[in-house]
Amino acid sequence: MVAFAAVVSVCFVMVRDAVSTRAVVSEDLPNGTRIRIIQTFSGEPFETAIYFDDGDGQWRWYYYDHEDWYWGRADTTYADGIVTIDAGRRSVVFDTRTGECIIDGSQLGKTETGKSTRVVELPGGL
Repeated sequence: MVAFAAVVSVCFVMVRDAVSTRAVVSEDLPNGTRIRIIQTFSGEPFETAIYFDDGDGQWRWYYYDHEDWYWGRADTTYADGIVTIDAGRRSVVFDTRTGECIIDGSQLGKTETGKSTRVVELPGGL
């Protein structure tokens, strides 16, 4: 009975995450920088974007993918102004000093580097 309840709970969480906007990463760093990786169900199946606020209260946006797969979880490390996010086959390195973001999905066939100046609203208050 307990095993059945556990399976039902896991299935519920997977379905809930699959049809809602969710933060894969939500970090508030010691230097005041806030970073979020947000996935939104788009039917393709997910749109993934990176948002950061360098402490001025304005969120900036980086495009990741509009046909992305589900990110189950990601590990975040922070040292000397550099945030490294490891999500298995995907990684993001963000330099909080310069605002530069390196998106490495090289195993997925894409690698990008850039600095965002696009100010946006953070979706859903995440």
